[in-house]
Amino acid sequence: MKKYFLFTIFVLTLIVSCGKNDIPSPDLHSTEALLLLNYFSEEEIQLYNQLTLGTDTNFIYGYGFKDNKLYIKGFDKRNKQNILSFVSNTNIAFSDKILIDKGYGNVETFESFNLNISPITKYGNNYSFLINFSIDWCIPRFLYTISNGNEKVIELYPSNIKIADINIKLLNNWFESSFILASEKKIQCYNYSGNILYETNNPLRSIPIPIQNYFVLNIDECLLFTTYNNILIRYNAKLNIELWKSINPLPSNIRIDKTTFETIDNNFTKCTFNYTTYEGDKKVITFKINNNTGELVQL
Repeated sequence: MKKYFLFTIFVLTLIVSCGKNDIPSPDLHSTEALLLLNYFSEEEIQLYNQLTLGTDTNFIYGYGFKDNKLYIKGFDKRNKQNILSFVSNTNIAFSDKILIDKGYGNVETFESFNLNISPITKYGNNYSFLINFSIDWCIPRFLYTISNGNEKVIELYPSNIKIADINIKLLNNWFESSFILASEKKIQCYNYSGNILYETNNPLRSIPIPIQNYFVLNIDECLLFTTYNNILIRYNAKLNIELWKSINPLPSNIRIDKTTFETIDNNFTKCTFNYTTYEGDKKVITFKINNNTGELVQL
């Protein structure tokens, strides 16, 4: 079964939501705070001042920064069991200066005090997330991995960076105990100990970054659906090649609302599209995909 906790961070808007470190104390009567009170005490709400509901509806977590430490606490929403309590061993500098080279001799200095973390990927007792800071935009600064309680911090950018080299990096679970960190320039596959399993430079232009609809087949490969031209692709991320590309299987002039993949066996995958016609009719169409050849059979 290749379904994991997916915090869909190949989705751009989820990975880099910006927040300030100096967030005021939350209103304990707000809808968000009332939800938090199901899991956290009032004292903890003052500390865990960011609430995230993962795309996996069974996980909720709060986080905050105090005394240059990162605090995270997460729960299984089904039984309110505490499944993640983390305090960083590493100090996180709130006033670390970053030099941004904007070209033409224009260099500006920014302080990375507006810190936030990305949605968390989870596999067993292993976690990964990005620590971002915001200036006029968001830049992921550190990659954090936690493997059975052991943490590793990887600095993604040096203190002096060129604006042309800044790419939003996107994070999501991959195959079993691995995850993908991706940008338009690079795809990196990590294990949860923070080691790179493989790295691909300059991903194929036909591969949509961020990948919004994909299904992992093995450590190297995935099936993905690109809404740019409504085709399915079997993509080898390690070798950076397309193994096959399908024809457009969908009716014309439609809006795709949801794409769902499901394993049939090692050789076949089921893909279901929920879509809306131009006239406003809601419809569903399902295909059986031959993973080896790309042949599609409508079910």
